[in-house]
Amino acid sequence: MEYQEQVTGSPPGTEYVVDGVAFDGFAEGHFRTPKVPDTSSFWMRMVSGNRSSKATTSFLNKPNVSWLRRVTLRLCGLLPTNAPLRRCRILSMLPVSVRSRLSLFRRSNEMEGRRVSESLTVGLAWGPRSESAYQCAERLSKSVDGIPAQRDLFSNWLVIPEGGASSAADLDSLPTGLDGLSELVESSRLMNDRGEVMDGSGFSFTLARLHNDRPVKYRVRCNVENVRTGNFVQFDFPNPDHAIPATGTAPVVKESFDTLIETWQPDHASALTASFRKAQKINRRAKEIPVGWLTYVASAVDVDLALLPGTVDVSEAVHGTVFRLSGDPHSPDLDEARALRLALGYTND
Repeated sequence: MEYQEQVTGSPPGTEYVVDGVAFDGFAEGHFRTPKVPDTSSFWMRMVSGNRSSKATTSFLNKPNVSWLRRVTLRLCGLLPTNAPLRRCRILSMLPVSVRSRLSLFRRSNEMEGRRVSESLTVGLAWGPRSESAYQCAERLSKSVDGIPAQRDLFSNWLVIPEGGASSAADLDSLPTGLDGLSELVESSRLMNDRGEVMDGSGFSFTLARLHNDRPVKYRVRCNVENVRTGNFVQFDFPNPDHAIPATGTAPVVKESFDTLIETWQPDHASALTASFRKAQKINRRAKEIPVGWLTYVASAVDVDLALLPGTVDVSEAVHGTVFRLSGDPHSPDLDEARALRLALGYTND
């Protein structure tokens, strides 16, 4: 009891409740020592990783855990601002696998002053397009054949199951032949909560290759006929922090980019990092096209080439144009990106 008063600055028995979490005291502008919740509570079942609960397992395997992440960050945010996130008592309760899913290690590294590199992603998008599973499978087959294999650096292509995977052992082999790929695509039809096929919602599946025992993903959504949802491809390159540099050289990125746009024939595509996207202050409501080291726009998109500096490389592509900025894939020239945005009719406010 004396220890509680010494640490928290409040008499024994004092409690402060914030968002349903009880703290022993409040001192120096911060809540002190959050009381450990009852282990039978929903919160503890949710973060404990108890595999005996099918519902909990399903929740943790879903890629969208934003609710759990917000709750955790809110509780950890009650610590002094200069405290490393790894010292957060709530966070310390979580298994490593859950912490990884919450993407909290990145923030911890930033708070402790360690440099965090970013992965490069090629993103493609196009509007409503009706395609059969076989047609999507043909495009998929052509793309995996055309992307640089680099077999000394990557594993063969694998499939991430719908429920997610906690280790490489949970990944499935990619079927061979168009019939096998067609079955894979057909099995990925989007369903509603009642297990019914959602008309016009298309197919959605994720492939991966292993590099240094880490999955590098290739996500596809095709055959979507809904204007609001649309179709997309997201092709990742390994994070430079734990990748062999040869996996993300300019020629490899360019060849992969060209293969993807030729295969999927999108309305637009770009190769960029998250921070380069953020630096452009993209107006999402206006559906502005992100500009990357490489940017593709279909012929239907108007571009005022007179506004581009001579340092931007412009080349013809299948049904469109590809723009390449100065610099390397991870750090292109931002001024050139802003000039291309102006050429596309956007502002740089």
